[in-house]
Amino acid sequence: MQKYQKLRNSSDFDSVKKYGTGSADFNLVMVAMDQAPAGEYKGSRLGFIVSKRIGGATVRNKYKRRLKESANSISIIDGMDIVFIARNGILGSNFHGISSSMYKLLADASLISTE
Repeated sequence: MQKYQKLRNSSDFDSVKKYGTGSADFNLVMVAMDQAPAGEYKGSRLGFIVSKRIGGATVRNKYKRRLKESANSISIIDGMDIVFIARNGILGSNFHGISSSMYKLLADASLISTE
């Protein structure tokens, strides 16, 4: 299991959403951007967005925890900034469904490390 650094500033989220490339499925939207121009960090940084449309604070926090745990179980290549945005379909998914959605999106974008 690998711990990733977090995207913390809204400007970081905005730059990933503006300049990154994305893909989506029923549960999640993934937007990824290469860190090479910034070059500040060694590993990948992840950010999670769960909007108020998903539910109240306890529901949003529950799905953020599930997203973080799913990401920690997947080995992602270094040098990427990745934002995962929850969609309404996530409400009907269990932990396994969220993990498989995340893995599929990362695999389709060739962001999974083989090491």
